[in-house]
Amino acid sequence: MQRKILKVLPCLLLLFIPSLTAETLSLDEAIQLATAKSDAVAASQLDAASSKRTTQINHLLPSFSVDGSATATGQLFDLANLSTSQSYSLSTSLSASASFSTADSTPYTKKTEQLNSISADLSVLTEKQTVRSTVTADYWNVVSCRLSLEEAQKALANQQEIQDSNQAKYDDGSLGKVSLSESELALVQAKQTVDSDKASLEAATKTLEKEIGKDIDPDQLEDLMEMKEPKGEKDLYTLIPKTSAMQSLQNAIALSNIEYKSDNYDAKVPTMTTSASVGLSSKIDSDSENTAADSSSVSLTVSVPLDAYFKNSSTAISLENDKRSIDVASYNYQAELTTMQQQVTSYLTSIQSYLSKKDSLEKQLELYTYLETQQKESYDAGISSYSDYQDAILDRENSNIAILQNQLNYTLYLHDLACYLEASVDNILK
Repeated sequence: MQRKILKVLPCLLLLFIPSLTAETLSLDEAIQLATAKSDAVAASQLDAASSKRTTQINHLLPSFSVDGSATATGQLFDLANLSTSQSYSLSTSLSASASFSTADSTPYTKKTEQLNSISADLSVLTEKQTVRSTVTADYWNVVSCRLSLEEAQKALANQQEIQDSNQAKYDDGSLGKVSLSESELALVQAKQTVDSDKASLEAATKTLEKEIGKDIDPDQLEDLMEMKEPKGEKDLYTLIPKTSAMQSLQNAIALSNIEYKSDNYDAKVPTMTTSASVGLSSKIDSDSENTAADSSSVSLTVSVPLDAYFKNSSTAISLENDKRSIDVASYNYQAELTTMQQQVTSYLTSIQSYLSKKDSLEKQLELYTYLETQQKESYDAGISSYSDYQDAILDRENSNIAILQNQLNYTLYLHDLACYLEASVDNILK
């Protein structure tokens, strides 16, 4: 399964605290809106409804038909004798028939229709999961861009404060031109980062709005998830057979078995066809007596197939291929089961790696924050250079970014795993 990788922009802010008055648009709500708007989901639901309706067909009903006809002819002038003529003819007929054949239905016809209906229902689930996966990735992309912009705005405000202080120092002669120019350049770069992050947030927001059919405020979206331990492999493996992908493969095995049984039945069991008809006809003719007649018929036909009993006949080989199809479907199921187990293990490995980094990254931020404070005091006292102070600021900002990047990756992989297993996030966590 390929996952959409979201790129975190260079700067990320501390976790966003939503306004108490803002209405939060949860991820689940966004998925529901996108699902309701999806044409692909709607089309699959119509297909499923048609398949379900097909299962209600009564194949034991006979076939009925009614036919009728009427023909009238007349002659007013006889050209051969150059005289008037009054001849006419009227013929009518009416017939009704009914027929029934055991070839139209086998003991496996209804079961095949039911399995096809299940396949259609699973296709609906697959389309919904596709929507869920796409919206989940784009939802957290908006959150990522929002956090990036907030951090960039914070860095810009901080750089503006430093620039104002440096300008005052330069004016009173306590700061050189080089240091002032360096802070001016840093301010310009901070403004460029804000502009770039605004554009990225706007583009990400429009993408999500198009998917859900609703205007959104990025501030209304959820925060990054609190980092918690997921369940173990064995527990998550039990969710795999419940996914639509595995159910579809299981259904394919059942369909292969039914197809073989149905074909074997058709190839070896005699079929019977019965039909009955009744008809009435009449004729009124100016040159002869009026006539009326009725007719009726009953027929019974029995067909005994023999082709399957010849070793290399097309029917015998077709039945052999049906058996192989059952084995192929079973192998496909086992192969996909192994693949999904490996993918779940891969997701868990990544999630655990992000969890293991959490404490060390937080300790690192604590140390860089302390060093920034010390560098500021030294810079204000004229002991260290502006460049050293700026490096300390960047170290602290990058450390903060590393924490948020780690938390974002954890959130993405956790939701990806939940999508992959078609389960809620709560069912993935301990």
